[in-house]
Amino acid sequence: MAVGIVTLPAEIKYFNRRAALLRNGFALVISVIFTLIVWQVM
Repeated sequence: MAVGIVTLPAEIKYFNRRAALLRNGFALVISVIFTLIVWQVM
């Protein structure tokens, strides 16, 4: 499974719409959290 807008149509096709959107949403939230942590450390 990949994360991103480009792969979203394929994820919706192979999984379902809700699962694909939830996965991408969680990935976005986790990415922002990690970005803030790294920003605070540096």
